[in-house]
Amino acid sequence: MDRHGRLRNPDSDSDSSMISSLVVSTSDDEPALVSVQSNLSARKVTQSLSITSSGTSDEDDVDESDESVPNSDSEEDQLVSDNEVAEDDAESDVAVVGDSIGTESLSVPSDALVQALKPLLFHFPLRNLPFLRRNLRIAFKGSFMQTTTSIQAPHEVILRVLLRATSDQSRWSFSLNTWSCPLCNLLGELESREMLETHLHWHHSEVNVFWLKENDSEWRLILSLPEPSASHIEHAIAPNFRYAFIKPKEIPDSEYQDVLANQTLTSLTLEDEDGQTNISIPLSPTTAVPDTPASGDVSISIAEPSISSPSGDVRHRRGRTSLAVEPRLLLRYPTPPPADNPFGPAAQYPYLPATSDDGKITVKYSCRAGGPYLFDLLDLLPLDEFGVLSWLVLDREAEIFEDEEIGDELKVMHALWGRWIMLNRRWFIQDFLVGTIDFVDKYWRMIHRAAGWSALRYWLTMLMVNKYLQANEVAHVLTHYEEKTGMKNWYNPRGW
Repeated sequence: MDRHGRLRNPDSDSDSSMISSLVVSTSDDEPALVSVQSNLSARKVTQSLSITSSGTSDEDDVDESDESVPNSDSEEDQLVSDNEVAEDDAESDVAVVGDSIGTESLSVPSDALVQALKPLLFHFPLRNLPFLRRNLRIAFKGSFMQTTTSIQAPHEVILRVLLRATSDQSRWSFSLNTWSCPLCNLLGELESREMLETHLHWHHSEVNVFWLKENDSEWRLILSLPEPSASHIEHAIAPNFRYAFIKPKEIPDSEYQDVLANQTLTSLTLEDEDGQTNISIPLSPTTAVPDTPASGDVSISIAEPSISSPSGDVRHRRGRTSLAVEPRLLLRYPTPPPADNPFGPAAQYPYLPATSDDGKITVKYSCRAGGPYLFDLLDLLPLDEFGVLSWLVLDREAEIFEDEEIGDELKVMHALWGRWIMLNRRWFIQDFLVGTIDFVDKYWRMIHRAAGWSALRYWLTMLMVNKYLQANEVAHVLTHYEEKTGMKNWYNPRGW
């Protein structure tokens, strides 16, 4: 018996759990062919049943003499209204999230991916922004008026987006039909890919962006989300946004008591973006400005995204208000290699003693014959993630070190790849490019320290020769590594 009170044929291969809707025709002339759609394992499964008015099912593997669906006295158990059929058809047309890029991904974002997204999202409603969105969109699009950009019709765009968290390598994919930002809705639908790329570079600079062109109307966008810090409040403002904050200077208690007598209450009126609502907000007591200048000037500090010289603060004074520009230090990159070998390893002989980046592991000397080698720096990496198989990792690395046909830098790359592929082979097979990026994200510091850019390029070339990567993907991975190590700031007097 099914849920409608009808008998089912036990010999039939059809499963009632896979059927979401069923239409039965009451006409005696010809059977009605209906299409039954259901969603199974994030893919659309379509089944076709031909049901006659006598109530028999004409499936291929069911005997015509068997009566799988007998007649019922109630028409409500057999007939499904046209509205329900329309609703089922509408539900079947919804794109399935998580199956649009060709790699295995979760149907919903994982917890690690959600935590990585939180610092990148706005923490206030769009209608309460400190600026009008229409003005921002006009100004942003106006900056592209003088440049020639290839504008493509919205209906011809297929943008396949893949979000990946660097913390646990979880992924979530979806598709867009317009040049829209996957992380925010500040600018709405843009007119070209160049606009979207510029928006991601300006307003989401903390996200690593990779573009891959599938064909003229189809692009692939990979967004690598950084690991969330303990407190993501300091990352709420993008580093390229100028913002101001007021720092009142200390006032003596005697003058402060005299100023309190002149306090007045003010209010702030906020107008809605559409100009329909006015909100009056009372403010805290403010101090009336005296006629004579007070000794407690107000210092307005504007944080600049550019890098200031380390000589000190640059102050511009105008009247009784001082404008202090605080220098923003460079993001601390590792020490670059020597200038005579910029593409080699950063570590120089003698390589030991050395300490790991987190300061937990220290290697003081080498037990190898001939003194310390670059290969000894691998001892700075922990083996906790391998568990009881740590001996297998060390045994394989010993075999790699004994090979005399390759250089020390390539031995380091071989050992690092062996460690990563041992635990992440499944991720690499799903998507070769994303897996290679995961490898660089995990070991880029050791690659910079003990291998260098040229050794990484050689290893990526080997992957390309073995048909794992394409030439443009190799260039993308190298660019990603250069951004990690800050190669554009090497040997720059302002940066180092």
